[in-house]
Amino acid sequence: MMSMGSAENPRSWSGTPYSALQQLRAHFDVDVIDTPRLDFVVNKSASVMRRAGADLLRESFVPALYSTAVSGRLRKNPPDLLFGVICSHKMTDLPRDFPIVLMADALFDTVVGYYGRYSQQSARTKRLGNALQQEMIDRASVVLLTSQWAADNARAAYRFSPSTRLTVVPIGPNMPDEGQSGALFTPAHPPRLLFVGFEWERKGGPALLQLFIRLQALIPGLGLDIVGCSPPEAEKMPGVTVHGLLSKSDQTQFATLKRLYREASLFVMLSRQEAYGIVFAEASSYGLPCIALDTGGVSTLVRNGQNGLLFPVDTSTAVIADAVLALLQDQAALDAMRLRCRQIYKDELNWDAWGRAAAREMEWAIANWPEKAQWLAERSRTKAEADNSQTSP
Repeated sequence: MMSMGSAENPRSWSGTPYSALQQLRAHFDVDVIDTPRLDFVVNKSASVMRRAGADLLRESFVPALYSTAVSGRLRKNPPDLLFGVICSHKMTDLPRDFPIVLMADALFDTVVGYYGRYSQQSARTKRLGNALQQEMIDRASVVLLTSQWAADNARAAYRFSPSTRLTVVPIGPNMPDEGQSGALFTPAHPPRLLFVGFEWERKGGPALLQLFIRLQALIPGLGLDIVGCSPPEAEKMPGVTVHGLLSKSDQTQFATLKRLYREASLFVMLSRQEAYGIVFAEASSYGLPCIALDTGGVSTLVRNGQNGLLFPVDTSTAVIADAVLALLQDQAALDAMRLRCRQIYKDELNWDAWGRAAAREMEWAIANWPEKAQWLAERSRTKAEADNSQTSP
């Protein structure tokens, strides 16, 4: 297994590679391939180049560096399959002696076209990035994406051969399941809203405050808890408690986070850009209905009228407030939604379900490797012939 950052580190990519590793170890004998020194040099250099609109990870020599670093190890102990988590730049040049399964929340073209922070990337970087991503898709036996939105965009942007499977498998919360599957918790009274996120602006923080002010005028004692960031405009607002970052590795802080999930009536995060949103899975695990905008991969986690309310991105705060107020005032509907939250979590939005689905895809990749290897060989031969014809006098 390879990943962006070490899969042995629970803090890497919000803990997703770590959670995936624990599940894979329940089904297979897994060897983690880490390249910390190379990662440090590449990522440090990439952060400098990114300011100039270039992405070092898409340069052709980077996959070659990783191939040099790990190919000897792979040839010495050939794997039955290589599983990668968001690390196409590490795997495209690796030996073609085994199947590859790639996991991601979205592919390159989707991410660059969706998130505003990538708008400054040069045309060259986008061209190289798409070429590298296509090469990885061609090389992979299975591409696992976390949302239907990501899969639809991948199909629109890239070519998928008959020998490559594209499968949607949602992931679960990156926090221990400590009783979430038991009896539903009793929310606090008066009701409290909960927000958990690091990027206040992108995750709709200002709109959340507008929503809260409207609701506060209609619901006496309504409270709001903000976790993950400390927005100055919210610090002294009546009814708002800003907790800042609560670390899951600190027992006291993690206990506070779990208490906030248990006591909240609704989880509200009005992100305008969200490729997935693991916190929605966390909320569902506590039977906590979610209020969200229908953007990116959010609709895979928040199903309108089932485990929350999902609004078009251009919905006004007033309309959202009216719908939230109606839900909070209808106890029967709210209780039914809380039960549905837990059921969707049990059925789909958990890591055990992901592990079982991922294991099936990996077993398929291994069983169908001869066909994939043949397709790769034919593709390489056709490409070589085309290159020769172009260079012939």
